[in-house]
Amino acid sequence: PAFERLCHSEATVLGLRFYGSPWHWGHLSNYAVRPGAPSSTSGRFDEIPDGIHVLVTHGPAFERLDRVQTYIALDGSSAIPKTNSANAAVSRKEEHWGSRELADNIRRVRPGLHLHGHVKDARGVLTAFAHQPLTVNSAMCDRATKVMYGCPHVIKATQIYVSEVTAATGGTNWSFEMDFLD
Repeated sequence: PAFERLCHSEATVLGLRFYGSPWHWGHLSNYAVRPGAPSSTSGRFDEIPDGIHVLVTHGPAFERLDRVQTYIALDGSSAIPKTNSANAAVSRKEEHWGSRELADNIRRVRPGLHLHGHVKDARGVLTAFAHQPLTVNSAMCDRATKVMYGCPHVIKATQIYVSEVTAATGGTNWSFEMDFLD
């Protein structure tokens, strides 16, 4: 097929194993993530298979491009300031909206690349380190769903043969790095 929809499923393209999960935790009716959402998402992230190279999810893992600024009105209700005036009756705090269960499963599966969106305040890239994948948050809109970014993230995948033994049996690994449009 010309495309493959990844809904808790896997596809292999040119030797790269992709797994996609649209599952998201902690939604309210306005699709904002609940602070303090339960750590369990009914096991959907436990379905991520071992050996995948690229993980695509709706939202981030805990503490991986998941930081948002929340605004609390002085009366304790949730608020988004409409002005930048110094006398706005709100306080601001930062929270992590990522999934701890997803973070645990990323440590288990160890993909080379994790692609997600959702957290608009944290668009960007975290380099791979300490068994964490290159992580890319490609959220395109601001909180008001106004498109803010028109330039895509470009990621270069390079095939690496791990050893002669694994190469002989078809075992390969991949490295991922950010690239730029020419």
